[in-house]
Amino acid sequence: IDGWRLNGSADARIAHTLNLTFDNPAFVPQALESSLAVSSTSACNSARPAPSHVLLALGHDAASAGRSVRLSLGRYTREADVDAAVAALKAAADSGAPAWQPFLGVSRAG
Repeated sequence: IDGWRLNGSADARIAHTLNLTFDNPAFVPQALESSLAVSSTSACNSARPAPSHVLLALGHDAASAGRSVRLSLGRYTREADVDAAVAALKAAADSGAPAWQPFLGVSRAG
């Protein structure tokens, strides 16, 4: 998806989990929470708002690590769920306004 970068290897990975970084510096992962269940940290660090130590080890700075989201497929994930996730990620990437505006309730209407 244009505007998103895959973190880690495209081949050597767990098949049901991926981590993406959004290129837009104004993006906040919480902006996706109305349409997706996403996390910007690993499951074992979800209580701390610190950047992922794994992403930092991969060469990310704290800002780009903070624009990263982890998505996982579960036993009950349907193809329609994946399609909806892709649509939400594309919408965030294609948005003309910074992704934080919908999250903060700021209208984009002029």
